[in-house]
Amino acid sequence: MNSGHMVTESFRTGFFGPYAMVFTSGSAPSSSLDTSFFSSLGLKGYVAASGRGTVKGTISGVASGFTVVVGLKNSAAQYWGTASGTSYTISGVKPGTYTATLYKKELEVGTGSVTVSAGGTATLNLSSNENWGSYGTPSGFLNADKIEKMHPSDSRMGSWGPVTYTIGSSSPSSFPMAQFKAVNSPTTIKWTASSSQIGARTLRIRTTSSFAGGRRS
Repeated sequence: MNSGHMVTESFRTGFFGPYAMVFTSGSAPSSSLDTSFFSSLGLKGYVAASGRGTVKGTISGVASGFTVVVGLKNSAAQYWGTASGTSYTISGVKPGTYTATLYKKELEVGTGSVTVSAGGTATLNLSSNENWGSYGTPSGFLNADKIEKMHPSDSRMGSWGPVTYTIGSSSPSSFPMAQFKAVNSPTTIKWTASSSQIGARTLRIRTTSSFAGGRRS
């Protein structure tokens, strides 16, 4: 979440980059900027391209139609790459051993480990071990398409509610992707039961994650 409510990665400090601000006459700048001059500036902690490596491999087990992302991380660095078809390549990686995570959109579906050396190319093939279909992500729910870019209180967000959701007639896009205390509480869910379905029942509510000990009541 853009607001920082759900931080899933530790903050990493140090020298990152290089980054560049490019000024043009209005056209899009070239994506192949030459930043090799950074290596001659004597910047403490900077690792030149010659001192970095590449990770590549294949992807399997993810249904077509989904954006597939591979993330690399250790305690000092983090890298991301979007798969093209059934393969991926992440370049400019500092030497070290990384945990690789395979994502189907934002859902983690596989992991692996890879060691990168300076100037070398490491191969790691990843496969999805997903067994719950599309569960575990907020995709398709109210404001799910904005939560990564906007704070929950941003005026561009759709109204969080409170919401009354009727199974069978309400659209999934009207159900909030997150429940906030004193903001969209209560969320009411209604459905119609036949005479044969009426009786003692157990209702189970499953949440993907919570912040500050948040629980349904």
